[in-house]
This record gives sequence, structure tokens and C-alpha cells, in this order.
Amino acid sequence: MNEKNKKTSQNKNFLKKEQDQKILEETKDHNESIIDEIDNIKNVKYTLKNVDEIQKKIFNIKKEIKNLNLRHQANIENFEKKIEIELLIIKNEYLKRFFLDFFSVLDLLDNILCIVKKDNTLKDPIIEGIVLTRNLLLKCLFKFGLKKIEVSKNSFFDHKKHEVNNYLDIKDKGSHHIYDVIKTGYLFNNEILRKSRVNVVK
Repeated sequence: MNEKNKKTSQNKNFLKKEQDQKILEETKDHNESIIDEIDNIKNVKYTLKNVDEIQKKIFNIKKEIKNLNLRHQANIENFEKKIEIELLIIKNEYLKRFFLDFFSVLDLLDNILCIVKKDNTLKDPIIEGIVLTRNLLLKCLFKFGLKKIEVSKNSFFDHKKHEVNNYLDIKDKGSHHIYDVIKTGYLFNNEILRKSRVNVVK
């Protein structure tokens, strides 16, 4: 083989090697590209799975927030009701104290009127003023829930509502019947603040 042919053969071999190398690199690149595609598909699947999980978490968080809001609202309502009840208890307690302190004023007015009735001077303008004042005071107290314990003559004595001032020996009256009322009894919210003081037939 002459020198020229030898060089040509070498060139061909070199070119073939270059081509093979190029094909090999292209194949490698292509394979890498395919692997990347597969990885991308896997990533997409993984991402979709993540999206589902995230959506579930978001749903659960929203549900929990809603439940927390409902519980919070219920707690607020319960607290408001509790405060209202406590305020009502405090208000009623102060009213009771006020009523109890005020009974002495009413008793004083009643005693004055009782004395005046015996003297037959009820038509005196001053006495009429006392009667009017007493009635107005009672009207105001009744607006706040105070009530009289109603006692009718000849009704039976009830130790829950009445206390004995004196026992009277009256033959034509039934035993344990109320003869008259010495002091008016009062109640507030169905609680007896003061029993009626009465004279009772033996």
C-alpha cells in the first residue's frame, strides 16, 4: 500500500471514529434527555400528589378554623349570658338591700297614718300629703318588682308568710284565723323579704 492510500485509510478511520464518537455523544445526550423526561414525569406525578395533599390540608385547616370560630362564638355568647345573669343577681341583691332599708320609712308613714285615723283627722291637708307620698313611694317600689303579701281578714295563719304579733281571744272568730295586719309583708322575685306581722285568733 502506497503512502497516499495509507493516509486516505487513516483519514477514513479518523472520520469514522469521529462519527462514532458524535453518534455516541448524541445517543448519550438523547438518553439523558429521555431520563430527564422520565424524571420530569415522575416529578409531575409527585407534584400532583403534593397538590392533592396540600388541598386536603387546606380543607382540614379551613374546617378547623370554622370549628374554632364556632367555638369562639359559643364561648362569647356563654360569657355574655353569664355576665347578664351575674349582673341581674347583683342588681337584685342591691334592690333587696334597698327595699329592706326602705321598709322602716314605710312603717313610719303607716304608723303616722294609724295614729291619725284614731284621731279622725285624716282630712287634714298634711295627712293627705303623707298618704299621697306613701302611695307614690309604693308605686315606685312596685315598678322595681316589690310586691305586697296580700292578707285578707279571717284567712288562715301561714307561718311561711306571716309572723304573730299577738294572739287574741275572740269567741266569734275561728281559731288560727288572722284578725288584722300590724305590719305589711313584702316579697321580691317570689322571695319573702319580710313576713306580714298579724294578730291571730286563738
